[in-house]
Order: sequence, then C-alpha cells, then structure tokens
Amino acid sequence: MVLGMLGKRRETETAMESTTSLSDVAPVSVEMDQSQSNAAASSAWFGLGADSLGWQQEAFNELLLLLSSRSHSRKQRALIHDRIAQLLTDCTGEELDAILLSSDLSVFIKLSTMQTMSVVRNRLSEVSIGCKAQLLQEFNTARRYKNIIHFNFWAQFVREIFHTTKGLQLTVLKNAIDSSGSWKNLFNLIYEEFNIIGGKDLRDEILQHIKREAAHVRRTNAIATAAQAGSSGPQAKPRIKIISDLDDTVWCSGGKFPAGCDRTYPAHSFYPGIFALYKEVTIGYEAALTELNAFAQPAAMAGGLDAPSAS
Repeated sequence: MVLGMLGKRRETETAMESTTSLSDVAPVSVEMDQSQSNAAASSAWFGLGADSLGWQQEAFNELLLLLSSRSHSRKQRALIHDRIAQLLTDCTGEELDAILLSSDLSVFIKLSTMQTMSVVRNRLSEVSIGCKAQLLQEFNTARRYKNIIHFNFWAQFVREIFHTTKGLQLTVLKNAIDSSGSWKNLFNLIYEEFNIIGGKDLRDEILQHIKREAAHVRRTNAIATAAQAGSSGPQAKPRIKIISDLDDTVWCSGGKFPAGCDRTYPAHSFYPGIFALYKEVTIGYEAALTELNAFAQPAAMAGGLDAPSAS
C-alpha cells in the first residue's frame, strides 16, 4: 500500500498541475502573526517547519515503520530501501531538510543501507545546520557504525558534514553539538569516536578545516571591528565561549563519589551567583576580551588596514 502511494500521489499532483492555470487562482493576501514571522526567519538556519511538509514526510515515516517490522522478506526490505532512496533523491533541498528534521534520525541511521545514506551524504550541502547537528549527534549515539565493514563510509560521512560547513555556520554547528546536554560532545566525536573509525589522518584533516575556518571568522571580525572604529554605530564585540565543569563547579555534588567531594549544599544545588558570574565573564571587559582574542595578522592583511602615522 505504502510502496504504491508514492507513484499514485505523483500522478495525482501532475494531473492537478496540468488542469490548473495561474488565471484560475485568485490572489489571496495572508497576514502572518509574530510567531509565523519568527518561524520564517529561523527557517534559514533550521529548515522548514512541520506545517510545510506534505506527503513526503508521511511516506518517509511509513516506510521507516515498515523497515522496523521484522515480518518482511529480504526482497521486500530491499524494495523499501529503494523507495526511501528514491524519495530522498527526488525531493528538493528544503524538503530533504524538513523530512530529516521531522523524523526519528536514530531509527533512520540504524535501519538504512549505505545506498540510502549515500544519497544524504551527497546532498549535505543542501541541508540546514540544525539538520547536520542532529545527524552528527545521532551518529555519535548509534551503535550500528561500530561494524568494521562500514568504518570508512561513516568516516567520510562525518568528514563531509564538516567540510560542507564553513565560516560562522561552522561555529554554530560546533556549538550545537556541544549543546546536546550529554558527554557526547564535539571532543568525544572527534578525539574518541571518530579516531576509531577514521584514523589519525582524517581526524587531523577535520581539525585543520576547523582551525582554518575559525581563523577566517576571526579575521572577518577583526576587519569589521577596524571598519567600525571610526563610526558612531554599534561596535563589534569580541566573542568568548565558556567551557565549564558541572560537579562542584556549577552545582554541588553533595559529596557523592565520583562526582565530587563538596557537601556544602544538597546534590545538584546550583552555587549562589554562578550564573551571574558566567554572565559577567561573557559580557566581559571589552579591552581584556580584545586582548584574549588577539592573533597575529598576516602581513598582506595588516598592510590592507590603515596604519597609524608616525606623527
């Protein structure tokens, strides 16, 4: 039933498009409320919303449900995999992004074939940062990639996610991975999990890409700061990121081993003033933050900026 649904709906959509002309459609003015405007603004970063999805989401989820069942023969499962790959190939970049974001990616990664994941890998440049972050997080928690036969494929998959993300978008991606709320963060992904499947060479390649793009972002910020130095408008401020422990730092461990030894407060009680302290550090003293973020500028770039005269 589901396998034939894709073809039937395409025929129906084609027939409707051929019988409907632009002159038959009356112009309709729609006022968007504030929430709709916010959703439209955020779609550039995190893809389409659930309301924008059509039959593709329904078909994709039903196909995943069929794969979850163990009552199908090998031939039937191969047909389902082909349908999923065809669906992901035919949809647009925005539709692909919305389908992945609205689906259970952990199930998709565990049940899909290398052929299906190859379709996603080849189109990673078309999906949003939020989708890439979720793919990396689900990959990092999945156990299927532990199969040594698939090590090289998954290593290239992770590499492609990083290499198709550049500039400030890569900064957002790294922060999204670190914001998962678990120890499965960027450090664990690069230095532990990826080190197993990709080896030192691929790991160093990803690290060089991160370093290169970070330097580019800092140079861009430095140029923007120099350009705004003489203007009366808002000045660009240096960025600072706090990396902090939790037990006996943000909250009290209650003296429970191995979390910590402090028994001043009950376990998981936040220390008074900790959030105010982090806020002040984040806002910071602008001159001090500028010094912390200072870096040696290349000669070519330094010559492009107006240097102060000797007088």
